[in-house]
Amino acid sequence: MLYRLCALGGKIFHLPRILPSTSQCTVVRLYSDEHLPPREVHIPVPSARPTRTSSTSKPPSAKPDTHVEAKTESHDVVNPGPPVTLDYMPIPFQKYKTVHSELQSKFNRYLAIGAALFAVSLYLAIKEDLFAKEALRPPASYRNRKKAYLTDAKSKKSEPEPSPPVVAAEQLEQEPEVVKEVEASPPATPEPSEQIPPEKPAKSGAMPIVVKKLQHEDEHDKEERISTEAKKRIVAATDHEDKPAAEKKAERWSSERYSHLPEEIPYLLIGAGTAAYYAALSIRARDADAKVLMIGEENQLPYNRPPLSKELWWYGDDKMADTLEYKGLSGKKKDVYYETHGFYVPPEEINDAQHGGVSLLMGHRVVKLDPIAHYAYLDDGRKIKYGKCLIATGGVPRNLPVFEKAGEKVNEKVTLFRTIDDFRKLDKVAKQSRSLTIVGGGFLGSELAYSLNKRFAGNGLKVTQIFSEKGNVAEVLPEFLSEYTSKELRKCGVNVISETEVKNVVVDDHGCLKLTLSNGEILHTDHVVVAVGITPNTQLAKASGLEVDKKNGGFIVDAELRARSDIWVAGDASSFYDVKLGRRRVEHWEHAQVTGRLAGENMTNASRPYWHQSSYYSLIAPNAHFQAVGRTDSSLPTVSVFAAPKDDSEELSKGVVFYMDGQQIIGIVLFNVFGSGIDIARRIISDGREHEDLKEVAKLFELHSDKDDNDEKSADH
Repeated sequence: MLYRLCALGGKIFHLPRILPSTSQCTVVRLYSDEHLPPREVHIPVPSARPTRTSSTSKPPSAKPDTHVEAKTESHDVVNPGPPVTLDYMPIPFQKYKTVHSELQSKFNRYLAIGAALFAVSLYLAIKEDLFAKEALRPPASYRNRKKAYLTDAKSKKSEPEPSPPVVAAEQLEQEPEVVKEVEASPPATPEPSEQIPPEKPAKSGAMPIVVKKLQHEDEHDKEERISTEAKKRIVAATDHEDKPAAEKKAERWSSERYSHLPEEIPYLLIGAGTAAYYAALSIRARDADAKVLMIGEENQLPYNRPPLSKELWWYGDDKMADTLEYKGLSGKKKDVYYETHGFYVPPEEINDAQHGGVSLLMGHRVVKLDPIAHYAYLDDGRKIKYGKCLIATGGVPRNLPVFEKAGEKVNEKVTLFRTIDDFRKLDKVAKQSRSLTIVGGGFLGSELAYSLNKRFAGNGLKVTQIFSEKGNVAEVLPEFLSEYTSKELRKCGVNVISETEVKNVVVDDHGCLKLTLSNGEILHTDHVVVAVGITPNTQLAKASGLEVDKKNGGFIVDAELRARSDIWVAGDASSFYDVKLGRRRVEHWEHAQVTGRLAGENMTNASRPYWHQSSYYSLIAPNAHFQAVGRTDSSLPTVSVFAAPKDDSEELSKGVVFYMDGQQIIGIVLFNVFGSGIDIARRIISDGREHEDLKEVAKLFELHSDKDDNDEKSADH
């Protein structure tokens, strides 16, 4: 076939040299699928014939008039074109073999170049995993595991089953003493449910005696094989069964149990929060046999932190502090833990796990890293060698100097809200108190004020919130929206005291805290919750030689979240470079999740930069629901577009706030806007375009549609 194509190509290639310029396209028409109409050919028109115009007749002999008009007759003639035959096929001026040899070498070069380009393209596609072939098949470890299983199954089938040992009758007759012992002891009568069916009589009369002898020896040997250590284990297990379930878990997962840690671990995760958990999932997804060790300071499994200030207070029952469970509007029961105890492999068993796993060491922290030797040093003096390390230490809650210097008695009635232990302590205090004061006007303090008032207002608890700004969440929201949020929170029953600071605190004669405010007011309260933000936990930086961002705080990392060779940082403690918004640090849950996943992928050689614009949400009042993405700093120029109220009231229904850098949108806050609005906002920021008319941009959000909003809003409540 290729030979014929090359021959035909040679003929067509030399046709222009042979055919004259005025020749017809006979060959082309012959080999084409459909015959095109022939080209029109100009045919000269015959000369005009003179005609008489006057009505008077003249004799034929008379001369024709020279001034007569000539009438031209039209001739509509269509040229049929050359015949579709091979009669007029031109004869080549070269031999066929000569033309074939010339064209063949040329076409061979084309073929070789095309094959080389295809091979290079295929190699690059496979190297970059454009076809994602590994995603369509099980991991390599699973395939090898299946091969080994099939091989073992075949070998077991091929091996013959061992036949039972045959005991000779002469050998039995040599042991009459044992027979007498067996006959002397009365046989134990089995229970009715354990009746043994009678055996068939043996050919030799000694066979039943042999059975009794073997049974007697087995029972005797079984009692002797139980060692003292095994008996102790049985007693310990019996005592353990009598303990409550909570004590069992605490004893099983206490940090004292793990006296032996692995000397070396391929993946070490410092921290046991959201970022570390999702990093472990990402590592295991890309490396099926990976062995991961997480080290956390809390004596808790990795858990979801946002419900501690929202959903647990809204939907939890009376036992929520113990179970950490709540029910949503759908009726489905949830808890804050990401996984159960069975998901994690004990640290002393992680190296023996054939297919790896995720191990957890609780109640310890890493105090130093040696990036060159790849060693991590724990607070109890132990060290462990790592292959790759992730720092996900999060942050520690800030305190105010007025409470730090107040003394031990005051600090017993002060809670820095951050962990599950803080949640349980606050729940116990709220049930026993008549007044509670929250210091701080950010998202956490405002959410706690709303949640505690919603849950315990019926029990007589009075909630007060104190902050120095003009309104709630003033560091994020523009001034008018911040003050409006404070107004909505007051409607719920919270005593909001703005533009005020705590100057002094003491314990009064009744055992309550006496707060002296900057406006001269004296406030008595049973307990104080300090929620003034967090400080990134960078204690490892100085001892480990890691760089810290002096402006934003946190470990300085590149776009791939790498701080040093084989060291990555994710979550609240990372100061990363955003390709759109520059260097920044974010303290929200979704950011911890996304950076944890990305760090896990890059720890398994993905080399992917961080480009995602993480978002967050908050509910501060029944009519104050916020969703935000990008840089949302109230010090930036803002443009707010809100839907006009249906009546003459000053109530704000829906709106969008744009945070500007020149004419570029770098942050967006949605107020009571639900649905896909946050995805639209994320795309607007990612595009990085300049916008002159922000009212047109606001039309992308459903500011005037109430469809499905009531359901979504009630679900969030």
